Amino acid sequence: MAIVIKEDFQLFKSFFKTRKAFNGALGLPFASGVAVFCFEGFSLTLPLEASMSERGKFQWVLSCAFFGITLAYICFGIFGYLAYGDETKDIITLNLPHNWSAAAVKIGLCIALAFTFPIMMHPIHDIMEGKLKSSGWFQKICYNVQSAEVFGLLGVRMLMVAVLATLASYIPGFGAFISLVGSTVCALLSFVLPALFHLTLMGSHLKPWQRILDYGVLVIGLVFASYGTYDSLFD
Repeated sequence: MAIVIKEDFQLFKSFFKTRKAFNGALGLPFASGVAVFCFEGFSLTLPLEASMSERGKFQWVLSCAFFGITLAYICFGIFGYLAYGDETKDIITLNLPHNWSAAAVKIGLCIALAFTFPIMMHPIHDIMEGKLKSSGWFQKICYNVQSAEVFGLLGVRMLMVAVLATLASYIPGFGAFISLVGSTVCALLSFVLPALFHLTLMGSHLKPWQRILDYGVLVIGLVFASYGTYDSLFD
């Protein structure tokens, strides 16, 4: 992080005056989709809380984490734009010069992804492995073949990683893709589904202002998802 910001600062003096603070409202749907994608960690909320020894501190830990992540995103976004402007790549490391410091950043990013990817996949693995363990044919194989369960679960994980790696290699544009994901899946998980579930489960017990709030979040989420998806696909 420090290396990237250092490289950005070196370009501030030359290009700072030519940068526009706001380039128009047309880019807001794209930026909003990326922002929702960056903050969408809904699938990890419950597993992280369940793994804590003191669950009462989860809200405090979550708030600190969101504050730190928000600060890092703001710094990277502002410094990257001030340094490179419209030439900023989807992945900021592509803008860095070809030297040892840029290579160190890329190596560090690869190491970080190697550790964070299993954490992000943990909820998916739990769901897939739970379905596999409950299936009759898999239980019969595990009963007849020793170590079949271990190899079966490892095989499922390897298959999922291979599928995701294959899909990732065919993505034409990283920025457009994460904006599309943020405007569709992440928007549904963050805004639409929570409000819908809350209305469905607690609707009869909610006060009028609570229902209005839920419906407002639901409508705004649907509008955002629809327009953001259109903008990502046809821009």
